[in-house]
Amino acid sequence: MKIYRSIIYLLTVIILSSIKLSAQTQTYILGQDIIIENDSLNSETNGKVEVQADTRVQKLLRKYIKYSGAKNKMDGYRVQIYMSSSKGKAREEAININRTFRRKYPEIPSYIKYEAPIFKVKVGDFRTKSEALKFMNELPEKYTGAYIIREEIELPKID
Repeated sequence: MKIYRSIIYLLTVIILSSIKLSAQTQTYILGQDIIIENDSLNSETNGKVEVQADTRVQKLLRKYIKYSGAKNKMDGYRVQIYMSSSKGKAREEAININRTFRRKYPEIPSYIKYEAPIFKVKVGDFRTKSEALKFMNELPEKYTGAYIIREEIELPKID
């Protein structure tokens, strides 16, 4: 019985001392390479968390933020009004059609895309297919070959 009391006393001392130490510095190990430390008694770092991570984790986090977090695009629709692969003429025709379209519809964005060997002129940033269809039906007969395509579009501007 005396041994059990000694063990309980020893465990109590260990637990109380660890509680006192944990009030000073808390260290959390997340996985193998990430350590988060919080020194709550130091007035300079009070409330701040320091993350020490493997450089590969930091690179992946930067790439994630670059390609998805700061992305100003969404899935939507555009109307393709021109497509050609004729050598020598396709580029100039695409530029001319884009210029003509911008003069007539300055409020609608237009884009020239080159997907080898084809030049394309796509217009609009429509969130729904019905918006794109409505616009396409309002186009003059000059653009009879126009059709709707699903594509990433620029986010609509908020006024």
